[in-house]
Amino acid sequence: MFLGLGVGWGLGLDNIFWGAASLTLLGVLIGLLILMLTEDVQRAMAQRGPRSL
Repeated sequence: MFLGLGVGWGLGLDNIFWGAASLTLLGVLIGLLILMLTEDVQRAMAQRGPRSL
């Protein structure tokens, strides 16, 4: 939370909550992207089989 407040203040945003909200949204998007990437990797590895490792 403090990191979000610091980011919002550092960007010169008058509304401190903008910083926290944008940082939270960014974290959620990055989390979803990592989740999708790991699922794709697991699916590809399952299709290839363990012998290619």
